[in-house]
Amino acid sequence: MTPTAPQRILICGHRSFAAKELGPLLTRYGHQVTNFTRGRIGREGDTVRGPVEKMHENPHLAGPFDTVINYIILKDDDIAANERHMDSLLKFCSGTGVKHLIHLSSVSVYSAAAKVVTEDAPAETDPSRKGSYGALKVAQDNWLRNHHPDGLKITYFRPGFIFGPGMLDPIIGMGARLPGNQVLCLGGAGNRVSAITRELVDEALARTVAKPPEGKSQVVLVVDPNGPARKDYLTECCKRLGIGTHVVSLPKWFWLTAAAGGEVMIKFTGMKVSPWKVISNACREQRFDPRATEQRLDMKFNADWKTALTNSMDEQVPNFVWPYRPVEPETTRARRVNIIGYGGIIKQKHLPALKKLNFEGTIEAYDVKAGKDPNGQEIKAIEGSTLGAADLHIVASPGRFHNAAIPLLRPAQGAILVEKPLCYTEGELDEWLAFDTERRMQNKGGVFILHNSRFKPNVLAFMRHLQTYNPGRLISVDINYQSPSVGKHSPAWRRDERGSQTLLLDYSLHWLDLAMMFTRDAWTVKDLRWTMNKQGQTDLIEGRITSPQYAVNLCLRQGFIPKRCRVMFTFENYLCSLGFFPDTFVPHMSFDSWSLYKKESKANFRATFGKVVDKLTKKDSDNSHAVAMMGALGDPRVSECMTIGAMQNIYRGLFVLSKAVYG
Repeated sequence: MTPTAPQRILICGHRSFAAKELGPLLTRYGHQVTNFTRGRIGREGDTVRGPVEKMHENPHLAGPFDTVINYIILKDDDIAANERHMDSLLKFCSGTGVKHLIHLSSVSVYSAAAKVVTEDAPAETDPSRKGSYGALKVAQDNWLRNHHPDGLKITYFRPGFIFGPGMLDPIIGMGARLPGNQVLCLGGAGNRVSAITRELVDEALARTVAKPPEGKSQVVLVVDPNGPARKDYLTECCKRLGIGTHVVSLPKWFWLTAAAGGEVMIKFTGMKVSPWKVISNACREQRFDPRATEQRLDMKFNADWKTALTNSMDEQVPNFVWPYRPVEPETTRARRVNIIGYGGIIKQKHLPALKKLNFEGTIEAYDVKAGKDPNGQEIKAIEGSTLGAADLHIVASPGRFHNAAIPLLRPAQGAILVEKPLCYTEGELDEWLAFDTERRMQNKGGVFILHNSRFKPNVLAFMRHLQTYNPGRLISVDINYQSPSVGKHSPAWRRDERGSQTLLLDYSLHWLDLAMMFTRDAWTVKDLRWTMNKQGQTDLIEGRITSPQYAVNLCLRQGFIPKRCRVMFTFENYLCSLGFFPDTFVPHMSFDSWSLYKKESKANFRATFGKVVDKLTKKDSDNSHAVAMMGALGDPRVSECMTIGAMQNIYRGLFVLSKAVYG
């Protein structure tokens, strides 16, 4: 509905959260809008400044105005200051011939005894029965009622809890974060949240401008009649804003008993705050019925409060690519697997992974030399061999020799899964990309890269958490990894740290991959330093790399230090900590406290205990290799994140780091 007659309108407090978009809306409806705000007396364009208790004396507010809309409440001042403002407001209206005052009241002024809040429900007249904000609103309403001048129509405009972009705190007065990522529901769990969107409030105000009271005054109630219960609302805040994982609610008798005890304490100590009035109001159970206002303004107040809740807070839409959907091992239909490079990783991880997938087919093994494995597996020499068709070809030769397998794989039918790292140079990467494109065009099966740390139990738990509790945008990732000296490892190629780039492309590849897998954009090195020890090995790589979405801060080192790794993700709404050796995941959604570190400790203990049990039972509870095989075999939930196309910018970013450190 568009107001029929243009008016001259003054908005008092136009910079407030609730008034943020009203002026432009009224202007679009053809009204002439002037704004008034606190500050030194003056005027700039359509905005007038000055003391609110002396607005009737402000020379820049000479008028005339048809309607005044007042948002101003002096929240940091006392009742007397607010009454002085109301007095000045009424004098201004009388002195400039204002016909209609729309005063932004609040649903908080209604009596706690009102079970059903309508326009005619009794309003509280004693400010001492309300909390700090409600008391000021009651005092303002009282002053207007008691000093209502002749010739002025007043609308008491009472919106509910307003959702809109720029909201500062969606749980204020309704919930409190507790240690351990829990949220305490303050007061009655069934108490209705008086939800309403700023868009609906603005439209209702515009229609109220066009429909002043028929008599001396009127009440306009703007609230969703189907607002959520307080506990349900806080639960949605957990899901959409990541404020916690669980809402704790206590029975009303507990709150009222605590309030009664608090009253005794304030009488004993002489404090002025009344716990009873605050807590008893929070425990009331009211529902809202704005049908009379809806009919009068010809609009409905049913609000999509869930979407509005998300849109009210900044940066709630994730700015990152979701790497995959978490899965668990399932039975495979594969019947033949070829393995190139039948070394330790195959026996330790790949064969157990096939067993977890209930693989019952044939395995053909190839290595530099022919022979037979102690378990009876025949191994063929790679040279001179021709690979037959298979559901999956696994390349597990040392990384330096992966590209040498391409000619052998070219005629073979079936998907290819390559152990990390895929390659060591841009040229080698381009060769793999061309090979992958060639195979897909010929429908022979694509090439997949086995970065199994993406699918470790703690990382899967991390991904499930992100899908359950909205993290908002990803701001940065911090990697702190340290390892004992490369000289302690038996493979000679690892001990040649500078030649094999061991610290970067072997030890740290997994952690860098986890940090970088949330975007497919290019990476840029912003700041980097590295040092070498007396053995000529790189012992520190420290710096920062950035993508258009987020940054990664890294500290990678090896030497006389225990093995540990922590990858910390900073999201808009919370932090997530991934630990390794042992593998842990802990979200940090509440304030920093001993309980979060206790969670870290418990997670560490569970992971360590699980490793011990695995050793004793000769089992492996880490299903990461099995999940990776599922992806290579075509499981759409994880396969896309394993393709060379999806990972190429991670490798190109690694090569930029490699060039800077190793030359």
